[in-house]
Amino acid sequence: MTGDITVLRAEYHDDVIAALIQHLQQLTEPVSPDRAPGVAERLRLPPLTPADDLAVNPPGASLRDLLDESGPRLLERAIARVLRRPTEWDAWRKGLEGERRVGAELNRLGRHGWRVLHSIPLATKVDIDHLLIGPGGVFSINTKHAPPQEGRVGRGRFRESRSRQTGSLRTQEPGGGQPGSPGA
Repeated sequence: MTGDITVLRAEYHDDVIAALIQHLQQLTEPVSPDRAPGVAERLRLPPLTPADDLAVNPPGASLRDLLDESGPRLLERAIARVLRRPTEWDAWRKGLEGERRVGAELNRLGRHGWRVLHSIPLATKVDIDHLLIGPGGVFSINTKHAPPQEGRVGRGRFRESRSRQTGSLRTQEPGGGQPGSPGA
């Protein structure tokens, strides 16, 4: 309505002006301000409902739904356990457990000004496992299951393991000492 053109990125200014000139030259008659779409005529999003609130999604909700819909039923799981045969869904169950554990750890950041959203569905039947929003920025976190590993830091070696009771990650020297201790 003012006729002013503002291009936020200077390197695109000339290209934007050229495209506008080309478009304006194709118009056969001027558009009066009363024919321009008003605020009331513009496309509006439907109002959000409580079902649209992503904050209520628990960690692993998408995986839980997938397992409930198409995973093995109770009888199939029982037979697989008795026969000690892994099912194709065992990896999904490990992933679900991992998402729950990671989600619980991330939720603890709330007291430090962070907001965490879990299982954010996307249009292609996939989801964002965790979205962390806070003072340090916005982070998308994808959870994967991995077995304990050994590695080296400097001249020392370490082994990562997870405590079944607490779910906490411990790093220790394979010989029993802690990394950084004398002789490590």
